[in-house]
Amino acid sequence: MLRIAICLSLSAVAHAQLTNLGSFNPLNNIDPCGVGFDPATGNLWVYDCFGTSIAQYTPAGVFVSQVARPGESADDCDVELAPAGFVLNSTAIPEGTLLFINGESGVAEIYAIDKSSGAVLASLTTSFGVSHVVGGAYHRTRGTFFLLQDKVPGGSAANRIAEVHPQTGAVLNTFQVSSAGFIINYGDLDISPSGHLLLVSSDESTVAEFTTAGALVQELALPSGVSFLSGIALDGVNGEGWVGSPNGLLWRLGGLPACGAVAYCTAGTTTNGCLPSISGTGAASASAGVGFTLNVANLEGDKSGLFFYSVTGPLATPWGSSSSFLCAAPPTQRTQAQNSGGAPNSCGGSFSLDWNQFIAANPGALGAPFTGGETVYAQAWFRDPPSPKTTNLSNGLRFDVCP
Repeated sequence: MLRIAICLSLSAVAHAQLTNLGSFNPLNNIDPCGVGFDPATGNLWVYDCFGTSIAQYTPAGVFVSQVARPGESADDCDVELAPAGFVLNSTAIPEGTLLFINGESGVAEIYAIDKSSGAVLASLTTSFGVSHVVGGAYHRTRGTFFLLQDKVPGGSAANRIAEVHPQTGAVLNTFQVSSAGFIINYGDLDISPSGHLLLVSSDESTVAEFTTAGALVQELALPSGVSFLSGIALDGVNGEGWVGSPNGLLWRLGGLPACGAVAYCTAGTTTNGCLPSISGTGAASASAGVGFTLNVANLEGDKSGLFFYSVTGPLATPWGSSSSFLCAAPPTQRTQAQNSGGAPNSCGGSFSLDWNQFIAANPGALGAPFTGGETVYAQAWFRDPPSPKTTNLSNGLRFDVCP
């Protein structure tokens, strides 16, 4: 199909709102169809629509090198950098290897390419696609590829994501994103550090976040002037990344989702007028063992309490006749008890807990073992004897777990 598409692999991390940090048009690539971000160098790999090579550029558009494009020329494609080592077909592929996903005709093909020599290290013919597979990415936690079909085939084949086995090419799972109202023309997907799928389309004005099971999590509005997207790629480190358009522009965005934490629900007002506030510092991780601290400030002083969490979902159920709400759906996991400190009858108390450390020390805890991609809902409970239920609750904190 003759068209100009940008298929991307880029960098991002969670912020509250997407921001445009700048743009450029590759000097020698008027119509870039595929762009990949290499976190090892900070450079971009660009494939010109129906071109013969994949070229490396600095973020300012300065040419560095190029390698030959494998397979047929295409504008339904994607360029990625392997986020982890894996086996493609029957060949071990190192982390950082250049990947080219060609969905131009028939089923999608995946190529692994040596960035220095251009040698094809391995290839895989998948079982997915009715031509026009416009994007894809390797999911390091699940050990599979996710591929994206556009709207062209129509019917049940259109606007479809498939999870594909990297050794056999077999389709393991599939769902349509159009059921959530997201339509793919030119488009792409990539994997966020939380394990969710981030999608863009030239027919949409948002970045859509889906779970790997196909549930829509949220849509983030694109900044003014950024539109008609065909590519996205994430590195999940610094909250920035690249998105691209068939008009040749590549934009660097800030604020793309990652392993962020967002407060929700309503805290109860305590006997002494305190309004507890929960927050998270660092990143929740399935493997780090330390580094994500739950904090609650503005607690009643010198009161006992604890954090608890759910992996089921959010809730907003009144806590008896008090002003608090239970914000995490059962079943829930309690953590160890602690004292808020501070002076009695004041709002100077606080709680803190390294959630990563708690999970590492308690392998039988609810949700464990975590692998990355899970969403957790946390809240603090504490004693407040004069209140209607003799206890009160903070607001809630939703956070995603990184691998």
